[in-house]
Amino acid sequence: MEHTFCLVIDKNTHELVVTKYFMNWLKETVEFILPNNTLNTPEEFFEMMKRSKEISSQVSSAETNQHIIYYIRKLKCKEI
Repeated sequence: MEHTFCLVIDKNTHELVVTKYFMNWLKETVEFILPNNTLNTPEEFFEMMKRSKEISSQVSSAETNQHIIYYIRKLKCKEI
């Protein structure tokens, strides 16, 4: 199944807060895509890091007058 993930942030939000939101959103997206990854083994950790890098390179953005919208389209979840 394919999913689209979005993060909408007010343009008036401080840059450090935006970075925190963005990194948390990315982490939660990867956790959603790899639901059974517990990070208990080195293999799982490196799988998570590899997938995080792939996903972060697919992030696009758009702007409105009041918001910045980050989004990722068509991510496939790992089969459970």
